[in-house]
Amino acid sequence: MKENSLRQKLAILSISLILTSNSIISGSLVYIQEAFNLTRNEAEFIITLSSLAVMVFIFLAEYLALFIGIKNTVLLGLFLVGLSGIIPVILKTYPSIIVSRLFLGAGLGLFNGHSANYINLLYHDNKERTKLHGLRNAAEFIGQIILFTLAGILVKVDYFYTFLLYTSAFLILIFFKTSVDEVKISKERTKINFDSNIFLFIIFAMFVLLNASAMTMRFPFVASLSRGMDVNISFYLNFVPIIGMLSAFLFTPINRKLKNKTIFFGLGFFILANFLIVNFDKNLLGFLLCILLLTFGQSMCMPYIFAEVPKYVKGHSSRIATNLIFIGCNIGVFLAPIFMKIMDKILKTNSLSKGFIGFVIIYLIIIGIFYRRIKK
Repeated sequence: MKENSLRQKLAILSISLILTSNSIISGSLVYIQEAFNLTRNEAEFIITLSSLAVMVFIFLAEYLALFIGIKNTVLLGLFLVGLSGIIPVILKTYPSIIVSRLFLGAGLGLFNGHSANYINLLYHDNKERTKLHGLRNAAEFIGQIILFTLAGILVKVDYFYTFLLYTSAFLILIFFKTSVDEVKISKERTKINFDSNIFLFIIFAMFVLLNASAMTMRFPFVASLSRGMDVNISFYLNFVPIIGMLSAFLFTPINRKLKNKTIFFGLGFFILANFLIVNFDKNLLGFLLCILLLTFGQSMCMPYIFAEVPKYVKGHSSRIATNLIFIGCNIGVFLAPIFMKIMDKILKTNSLSKGFIGFVIIYLIIIGIFYRRIKK
């Protein structure tokens, strides 16, 4: 199959449709919390639990790919994600939800890094690679739009049915298997060396996803306080991937114009979102606006850092670097409730939004670090 085959490009991008599906059961959280008599932190933990497995399996994915190939590693991951959607629907117990989340994390972990690695391995032209990373980011949000819409419908029938949405991974598995070539890789004997910029990208990605996850997790509780238990949370959360998709398509023209200043453009939206949100503790629309601002910034920053990786490391080291950035993302997702709990204790507040002020300080420090490195 030719490198520039449209079908192959679409198949590679298709695995990103379900890549950020971790939070599509957010609309079911309040029902799960009530059904199993959970605390708010325990309910939030259901969302972040899969990130534990994701982190482990992202690390294993590169080494598994050396034995069975990248394509088979992706296919195995898609199979596990699909399986995770069946388990809780059949058993309908709290332990089955826990097992399902672990299977989900394992599956996502196996193709998380390879969603970007496939692009870096097959497309060597910098403009084409950067464009595809932007489209990969857009695909994540398109997937969220579809899945959040269906989740909003299914939760009204039976909140357990929202888990069935993960079975869509089986359709992607078939498309990917029939459309994408295997990429030959071999483990280099040379020592893995990372440029310090890679470590900066890992830490930065961790805070971006920590921030985004914290906002998404707090939103259902802000929404229910603002509009009551019957509020259609999935309807409002659908605006997040819509903005994400539109901004992801804008990434390529904006990046061509701003070049290495793209990262500062995105960081400006992060600071604005976290500064404004402290006033929207019980304001659904205000809180949602801040999530959308953060999402726009995320669509500027994340494709930028993934496209930059091959500039600093090559081959096996490049794939490991990409995987480590995804691990950083999932560490951020997992730490979100813990970080917010710590911020609430430091500020001595029960507010759902005041703790986000900590991110403003973090991003100002990151801006200073990026500025110094780019200036060099």
